Amino acid sequence: PILKAEYEDKADGDYILYLYLSTNHKEKVKFELNKDLHITGKPINLTKKEKKHNGTWYWVVLYYKSGDQPLIDTFGDPDSKDPVFNTGTLTVSGLPTAIINIKLENGRVKGSDGKKHTLTLSYNGTMTKN
Repeated sequence: PILKAEYEDKADGDYILYLYLSTNHKEKVKFELNKDLHITGKPINLTKKEKKHNGTWYWVVLYYKSGDQPLIDTFGDPDSKDPVFNTGTLTVSGLPTAIINIKLENGRVKGSDGKKHTLTLSYNGTMTKN
């Protein structure tokens, strides 16, 4: 279960979204997204890097089991060596400042522990500004 949802407004339509899965906030899913590119209601294919673009963020999906090192660390920047998912889509609509709908489906990826993991989540509601 998602216990708390927070966001940071990084200006120019860039947001960091946090979905906390534990009361101490150590277990969490973190998204870095751009409003115009990613928060559109259209599914993002998490198995591919994005096309090169200027001035806005590429998608990021991180999962922290505990501590500061992510178990899942994926990045859509075409110049990054960070992995993408083997399968999965991310669909985000609404706004963190109002009501947001986040759906990550069938996100299969190799974690930093070398094991295969599947990340699936769904959140619809409000977020607190961090």
